[in-house]
Amino acid sequence: MLTDDAQIHSLRRENEFHNVEVNLLQMLGGGYGAGTCGRLSYNLLAGVRYFKFRDNLLFTADTVDRVYTGAVEEVNYRINLDNSLVGFQVGGEGQYCLSNRFNFDFGCKVGLFGNHVKHLSEIGGAAGYGVINNGPNLGRPFFVDNTKNDVSMLAEVNLGGRYCLNDCWTLFGGYRAVGVAGVAIPTHQIYPDLRGIQDVELVDTNSNLILHGGYFGLECNF
Repeated sequence: MLTDDAQIHSLRRENEFHNVEVNLLQMLGGGYGAGTCGRLSYNLLAGVRYFKFRDNLLFTADTVDRVYTGAVEEVNYRINLDNSLVGFQVGGEGQYCLSNRFNFDFGCKVGLFGNHVKHLSEIGGAAGYGVINNGPNLGRPFFVDNTKNDVSMLAEVNLGGRYCLNDCWTLFGGYRAVGVAGVAIPTHQIYPDLRGIQDVELVDTNSNLILHGGYFGLECNF
Protein backbone atom coordinates (compact mmCIF):
# COMPACT_ATOMS: atom_id res chain seq x y z
CA MET A 1 0.00 0.00 0.00
CA LEU A 2 1.07 3.56 -0.61
CA THR A 3 0.70 4.38 3.07
CA ASP A 4 3.04 1.51 4.05
CA ASP A 5 5.82 2.85 1.78
CA ALA A 6 5.26 6.53 2.65
CA GLN A 7 8.12 8.84 3.55
CA ILE A 8 5.81 10.84 5.81
CA HIS A 9 2.34 10.69 7.31
CA SER A 10 0.33 13.62 8.65
CA LEU A 11 -2.92 13.77 10.56
CA ARG A 12 -4.92 16.97 10.98
CA ARG A 13 -8.20 17.52 12.80
CA GLU A 14 -10.25 20.71 12.92
CA ASN A 15 -13.32 21.50 15.03
CA GLU A 16 -15.76 24.39 14.86
CA PHE A 17 -18.76 25.25 17.06
CA HIS A 18 -21.62 27.74 16.74
CA ASN A 19 -24.51 28.36 19.11
CA VAL A 20 -27.61 30.59 18.92
CA GLU A 21 -30.53 30.45 21.32
CA VAL A 22 -33.65 32.47 22.14
CA ASN A 23 -35.28 31.90 25.52
CA LEU A 24 -38.30 33.23 27.40
CA LEU A 25 -37.43 33.93 31.03
CA GLN A 26 -39.91 33.78 33.91
CA MET A 27 -38.55 35.88 36.78
CA LEU A 28 -39.69 34.29 40.05
CA GLY A 29 -38.03 36.87 42.28
CA GLY A 30 -34.98 39.03 42.80
CA GLY A 31 -33.13 41.03 40.17
CA TYR A 32 -29.73 42.00 38.86
CA GLY A 33 -29.60 45.68 39.67
CA ALA A 34 -27.59 46.99 42.62
CA GLY A 35 -29.58 46.73 45.83
CA THR A 36 -32.56 44.99 44.16
CA CYS A 37 -31.83 41.28 44.56
CA GLY A 38 -33.39 39.05 47.18
CA ARG A 39 -31.23 36.59 49.08
CA LEU A 40 -32.17 33.69 46.81
CA SER A 41 -34.07 33.73 43.51
CA TYR A 42 -34.75 31.25 40.75
CA ASN A 43 -35.88 31.86 37.18
CA LEU A 44 -37.40 29.39 34.74
CA LEU A 45 -36.70 29.48 31.02
CA ALA A 46 -37.85 27.82 27.80
CA GLY A 47 -36.81 28.45 24.22
CA VAL A 48 -35.29 27.27 20.97
CA ARG A 49 -31.64 26.60 20.25
CA TYR A 50 -29.42 26.08 17.22
CA PHE A 51 -26.12 24.30 17.76
CA LYS A 52 -23.68 23.51 14.95
CA PHE A 53 -20.69 21.20 15.37
CA ARG A 54 -18.24 20.77 12.48
CA ASP A 55 -15.52 18.12 12.76
CA ASN A 56 -13.00 17.47 9.95
CA LEU A 57 -10.19 14.93 9.75
CA LEU A 58 -7.45 14.70 7.09
CA PHE A 59 -4.85 11.92 6.85
CA THR A 60 -2.13 12.38 4.20
CA ALA A 61 0.72 10.13 3.02
CA ASP A 62 3.56 10.91 0.58
CA THR A 63 5.73 8.13 -0.93
CA VAL A 64 8.33 10.40 -2.60
CA ASP A 65 9.39 13.14 -0.17
CA ARG A 66 8.51 14.79 3.10
CA VAL A 67 6.94 17.94 1.69
CA TYR A 68 3.26 18.14 0.77
CA THR A 69 2.91 19.90 -2.58
CA GLY A 70 -0.26 18.39 -4.00
CA ALA A 71 1.70 16.03 -6.26
CA VAL A 72 0.09 12.90 -7.72
CA GLU A 73 1.97 10.56 -5.37
CA GLU A 74 0.28 12.10 -2.32
CA VAL A 75 -2.80 10.30 -0.98
CA ASN A 76 -5.44 11.97 1.21
CA TYR A 77 -8.11 10.35 3.35
CA ARG A 78 -10.62 13.07 4.22
CA ILE A 79 -13.68 12.85 6.50
CA ASN A 80 -15.85 15.96 6.99
CA LEU A 81 -18.92 16.06 9.23
CA ASP A 82 -21.42 18.84 9.94
CA ASN A 83 -23.91 18.31 12.78
CA SER A 84 -26.71 20.91 12.72
CA LEU A 85 -28.97 20.66 15.78
CA VAL A 86 -32.26 22.55 16.10
CA GLY A 87 -34.65 21.97 18.99
CA PHE A 88 -36.48 23.04 22.13
CA GLN A 89 -34.96 23.40 25.58
CA VAL A 90 -36.08 24.12 29.14
CA GLY A 91 -34.12 25.00 32.22
CA GLY A 92 -33.58 27.35 35.08
CA GLU A 93 -31.16 29.86 36.54
CA GLY A 94 -30.60 30.61 40.20
CA GLN A 95 -28.92 33.51 41.96
CA TYR A 96 -27.74 33.73 45.53
CA CYS A 97 -26.92 37.24 46.71
CA LEU A 98 -23.79 37.40 48.79
CA SER A 99 -24.17 41.18 48.98
CA ASN A 100 -26.17 43.96 47.36
CA ARG A 101 -23.76 43.91 44.41
CA PHE A 102 -22.34 40.40 44.16
CA ASN A 103 -24.37 37.32 43.16
CA PHE A 104 -23.44 33.65 42.91
CA ASP A 105 -25.05 32.09 39.79
CA PHE A 106 -25.94 28.51 38.90
CA GLY A 107 -28.12 27.08 36.16
CA CYS A 108 -28.93 24.23 33.83
CA LYS A 109 -30.64 23.64 30.47
CA VAL A 110 -31.70 20.45 28.70
CA GLY A 111 -33.37 19.86 25.38
CA LEU A 112 -34.28 17.47 22.59
CA PHE A 113 -32.96 18.28 19.12
CA GLY A 114 -33.22 17.17 15.54
CA ASN A 115 -29.74 16.62 14.10
CA HIS A 116 -29.14 17.00 10.35
CA VAL A 117 -25.74 15.47 9.56
CA LYS A 118 -23.77 16.14 6.38
CA HIS A 119 -21.06 13.55 5.74
CA LEU A 120 -18.15 13.41 3.30
CA SER A 121 -15.58 10.59 3.12
CA GLU A 122 -13.06 10.37 0.28
CA ILE A 123 -9.68 8.85 -0.56
CA GLY A 124 -7.65 10.33 -3.39
CA GLY A 125 -5.45 13.18 -4.50
CA ALA A 126 -4.28 15.01 -7.58
CA ALA A 127 -4.63 11.84 -9.66
CA GLY A 128 -8.31 11.47 -8.73
CA TYR A 129 -10.24 9.29 -6.34
CA GLY A 130 -8.87 5.98 -5.12
CA VAL A 131 -10.63 2.95 -6.61
CA ILE A 132 -11.52 -0.25 -4.73
CA ASN A 133 -9.55 -3.02 -6.45
CA ASN A 134 -11.26 -6.16 -5.08
CA GLY A 135 -14.34 -7.36 -3.29
CA PRO A 136 -18.04 -6.68 -3.97
CA ASN A 137 -17.39 -2.99 -4.70
CA LEU A 138 -14.66 -3.63 -7.29
CA GLY A 139 -14.01 -0.58 -9.46
CA ARG A 140 -15.98 1.84 -7.31
CA PRO A 141 -14.32 5.18 -6.44
CA PHE A 142 -13.91 5.77 -2.71
CA PHE A 143 -16.19 8.79 -2.46
CA VAL A 144 -19.19 9.13 -0.14
CA ASP A 145 -21.28 12.32 0.12
CA ASN A 146 -24.55 11.84 1.99
CA THR A 147 -26.75 13.06 4.85
CA LYS A 148 -28.61 11.61 7.82
CA ASN A 149 -31.31 12.91 10.15
CA ASP A 150 -31.34 11.76 13.77
CA VAL A 151 -32.33 12.83 17.28
CA SER A 152 -29.84 14.31 19.75
CA MET A 153 -29.93 15.55 23.32
CA LEU A 154 -28.09 18.58 24.67
CA ALA A 155 -27.58 19.61 28.29
CA GLU A 156 -25.75 22.57 29.80
CA VAL A 157 -24.70 23.46 33.35
CA ASN A 158 -22.92 26.57 34.56
CA LEU A 159 -21.52 28.06 37.76
CA GLY A 160 -20.44 31.65 38.04
CA GLY A 161 -20.85 35.03 39.59
CA ARG A 162 -21.86 38.56 38.70
CA TYR A 163 -21.04 41.97 40.09
CA CYS A 164 -23.57 44.80 39.76
CA LEU A 165 -21.74 47.98 38.80
CA ASN A 166 -25.00 49.97 38.96
CA ASP A 167 -28.71 49.49 38.20
CA CYS A 168 -27.96 48.90 34.49
CA TRP A 169 -24.53 47.34 34.08
CA THR A 170 -23.31 43.99 35.42
CA LEU A 171 -20.02 42.14 35.03
CA PHE A 172 -20.32 38.34 34.96
CA GLY A 173 -18.13 35.27 34.54
CA GLY A 174 -17.92 31.61 35.39
CA TYR A 175 -17.49 28.08 34.13
CA ARG A 176 -19.81 26.27 31.69
CA ALA A 177 -20.07 22.68 30.44
CA VAL A 178 -22.17 21.51 27.48
CA GLY A 179 -22.80 17.83 26.72
CA VAL A 180 -24.33 16.53 23.49
CA ALA A 181 -25.42 12.94 22.89
CA GLY A 182 -26.09 11.61 19.39
CA VAL A 183 -23.58 13.33 17.12
CA ALA A 184 -21.30 12.11 14.32
CA ILE A 185 -17.49 12.40 14.58
CA PRO A 186 -14.86 11.37 11.97
CA THR A 187 -13.11 8.65 13.97
CA HIS A 188 -16.35 6.64 14.19
CA GLN A 189 -16.85 6.72 10.40
CA ILE A 190 -13.66 4.76 9.60
CA TYR A 191 -14.60 1.20 8.65
CA PRO A 192 -11.80 -1.37 9.30
CA ASP A 193 -12.00 -2.80 5.76
CA LEU A 194 -11.93 0.00 3.18
CA ARG A 195 -13.52 -2.32 0.63
CA GLY A 196 -16.76 -2.01 2.60
CA ILE A 197 -17.70 1.43 1.32
CA GLN A 198 -21.37 0.57 1.76
CA ASP A 199 -20.73 0.52 5.52
CA VAL A 200 -19.07 3.94 5.34
CA GLU A 201 -22.34 5.25 3.90
CA LEU A 202 -24.13 4.32 7.15
CA VAL A 203 -23.35 7.45 9.15
CA ASP A 204 -22.63 6.64 12.81
CA THR A 205 -24.36 9.19 15.06
CA ASN A 206 -23.81 7.39 18.38
CA SER A 207 -20.96 9.61 19.58
CA ASN A 208 -20.98 12.06 22.50
CA LEU A 209 -19.45 15.50 22.83
CA ILE A 210 -18.45 17.50 25.92
CA LEU A 211 -17.39 21.16 25.74
CA HIS A 212 -16.34 23.08 28.82
CA GLY A 213 -14.50 26.24 29.77
CA GLY A 214 -14.64 29.67 31.33
CA TYR A 215 -16.67 32.64 30.15
CA PHE A 216 -17.04 36.33 31.03
CA GLY A 217 -18.97 39.34 29.77
CA LEU A 218 -20.80 42.59 30.41
CA GLU A 219 -24.60 42.77 30.68
CA CYS A 220 -26.93 45.76 30.34
CA ASN A 221 -30.45 45.71 31.84
CA PHE A 222 -32.93 48.28 30.52
